[in-house]
Amino acid sequence: MNAIVGLSYLVLKTELAPRQRDHVSRIQSSAHDLLAIINDILDFSKIEAGKVEVESIPFDLDRVLTSVTDTLSGKAAEKDLEMHFQVAADVPRALAGDAMRLGQVLLNLVGNAVKFTDKGDVVVSVEIVSRSGPTAQLRFSVRDTGLGITKEECDRLFEPFVQADNSTTRRFGGSGLGLAISKQLVELMGGTISLQSTPGVGSTFTFTVTVGLPEQTGQLVRMVPMDLRGMRVLVVDDNPIARIILRASLEAMSFAVATVSSGPEAIEKLAAARPPFELVLLDWRMPGMDGLETARRIKAHPALSRVPRMVLLTAYDCEEVVRRAEGLDLDGLLPKPVNDSVLFDAIVDAFGRDAASAPRAQTAASPDGHPRAALAGARVLLVEDNKLNQMVGQALLEGLGLTVEIAENGQQAITMIEAERDHFDAVLMDLQMPVMDGYAATRALRELPGTAGLPIVAVTANALPSERERCLQAGMNDYVPKPIDPDRLRVVLERWVQPRGAPAPSAASYPGDASQVLPASPHRGEADAQSASGEGLPEILPGVDTGVALRRLMGNRDLLVRLLRQFASEHANDPEHIRVSLARGDLEAARAAVHRLKGVAGNLAAQQVFASAALLESALREGAPAPFEAQLDDLANAMKLVTQSVASLAVST
Repeated sequence: MNAIVGLSYLVLKTELAPRQRDHVSRIQSSAHDLLAIINDILDFSKIEAGKVEVESIPFDLDRVLTSVTDTLSGKAAEKDLEMHFQVAADVPRALAGDAMRLGQVLLNLVGNAVKFTDKGDVVVSVEIVSRSGPTAQLRFSVRDTGLGITKEECDRLFEPFVQADNSTTRRFGGSGLGLAISKQLVELMGGTISLQSTPGVGSTFTFTVTVGLPEQTGQLVRMVPMDLRGMRVLVVDDNPIARIILRASLEAMSFAVATVSSGPEAIEKLAAARPPFELVLLDWRMPGMDGLETARRIKAHPALSRVPRMVLLTAYDCEEVVRRAEGLDLDGLLPKPVNDSVLFDAIVDAFGRDAASAPRAQTAASPDGHPRAALAGARVLLVEDNKLNQMVGQALLEGLGLTVEIAENGQQAITMIEAERDHFDAVLMDLQMPVMDGYAATRALRELPGTAGLPIVAVTANALPSERERCLQAGMNDYVPKPIDPDRLRVVLERWVQPRGAPAPSAASYPGDASQVLPASPHRGEADAQSASGEGLPEILPGVDTGVALRRLMGNRDLLVRLLRQFASEHANDPEHIRVSLARGDLEAARAAVHRLKGVAGNLAAQQVFASAALLESALREGAPAPFEAQLDDLANAMKLVTQSVASLAVST
């Protein structure tokens, strides 16, 4: 059969008369069909004889799903069908199991869905059913809007050599073994398979498999090189399923998402948006105005002061899209269905490749070579109760050329602003603080005469849409997600702050110069009194991304060493304190402690501590059932790694 397939392919590459080409094409097509039947029979025979053993080796779930897409997207496009992948945010991507057999089952089920569907969608969803130690059970569903079958036919469909009826074989071909093989493979992988179907409506195949969770894997945490969390994203797609899935994926990445179903709606929403959208995901094939025409009109729209970055999505001929998109200067092109990792990479690429040239029209350089930001001379009040976060925030703001004063809670901020109404050009407001939180402080400030135009920017570690809406309702103008990214902060401040035109700080005050140490401040805490040197700071410090941390601190290595020492000293025992709070049922104290630890770890780029704290905070917020031993152990191990690194750093420096 391989010879027939191969030789017919070679014959088709030669000069043939139309009638000959038709005959050889039919030979090749029939050979492929027969080869598939032979493979099914061989697979079924091996399984029946007990000769098939499933493996348990590490694999990437996204790669398995991408393989299904690569194989079947062409057939789906031929029928104008859209395929969608919907993977729950808590499903680990790094797993252990038999990726080849899992892919075989998915190819069979998704292939059938495409084959038996003439109009509509095919949706593949994945969710986690349960975890137990080093294993987890996943549930896969393949839903179509195809022919559907009766309940009686459902009951016998998993038997070998059975299809829905005799006309199925004549119309679609096949051996009737695919579902029988899939059932046996699923059972070998520790799961079950079932079917729900309604004639004329569609079918849903559901199966479970047991997979391993490799050590040190846990939940995938995607860290963007430029902290884009909280960024406003507009999804434009006429397909409601695509809008729902894209929104869920983007919100899981902590973006603020809105959706519309057409190009005209997108243009209207972009023109009215305050603050503006920074990214638009555009479907290509839409009725009336397609994605390319929508992109052209967005770029030419007179009401848009800033054109958002745009990524085009298409389930159809990418080559045609590329040809038609020439000259539009789009920021990305993604084939559908889009999995989370590919979507994430496209967004990072869209912003990362131009991060250095993000809007800096008002930025100039001084004769000594140090940047003089457009914000130079503006005065900012930083409202933050945590000393370490105060130090990071002050370093970052002074690096942008701002003059910084600090309030330790909302009440102190009100007192300082009441004393000098016109003294500050903006307020950076933390949300969770003792005495008076950021929400209450903002509402109180808005009631003071003369503060209506004072920009108040929330600094929040929670970028969920409900939190952002609460910030806006309290009277805040904008938000910056924690951990704070310099470019993200600069863009937000330039959006709201009108600088006073004062001279920029001298070169010595810019912590971007690694040889300089930030001037002493009464708000910096005791760590500033300690002697420290950044000369021995290694490029790789286990548990800490020093590159990201130094970027936040504008390159000040000495300050980073001091902050890390203080972090290890003050927070080393936090995981145990959280464990004690949970043991005595004090969930509020545990949540507050986890939130504080997450915020500081994020600002210092202690990435695994940040990720582990974020997962534990999410579990506590969503009311997940106790105990939280696995999350606590992950957090303790991550914190232990950082403290050990800092201890070795203290010796070496």
